[in-house]
Amino acid sequence: MWAAATDWNSKDLGISLQWTVNPAEAAFEEVYGGPHDTAVAEAFFPNQQRPRKVLVYEKTFTPIGLARMRNSFQHELGHIMGLRHEHASTTVEPSLVILVGVENPLSIMGYKSERSILPTDVSWTKYFYTLANGTTLRSEQNVFSWLIHDYSP
Repeated sequence: MWAAATDWNSKDLGISLQWTVNPAEAAFEEVYGGPHDTAVAEAFFPNQQRPRKVLVYEKTFTPIGLARMRNSFQHELGHIMGLRHEHASTTVEPSLVILVGVENPLSIMGYKSERSILPTDVSWTKYFYTLANGTTLRSEQNVFSWLIHDYSP
């Protein structure tokens, strides 16, 4: 997890992820989640109330899971920072989300095995973080909107 956090911290997004052993200081805990049919890990979004946990499932500790652990944690930290799946507004995973930026299937927030933190992930996340608290984002067809809300851990 620390390597994944260091990767995000190196992108100078205006936030920093820090390690602590003091539970009172921690924004979340990383815990073993046992078996899961498909996932290797599961995080939360910034609006989730405490206790916040990143669940690390049994599949993380398989040879394939271990080889991709850093990448998986980069993805889960993306959720904690407010990022949704790259395909969240598609028929694969329909939900009321607004794409900030352009689609990129190799985004760290995608599901492809070749995914990584891309320059577009960094630039659009930086842009997203510049939006003022209370800014209204509207969907492409102006069907729905979301208010930006700043969260502090």
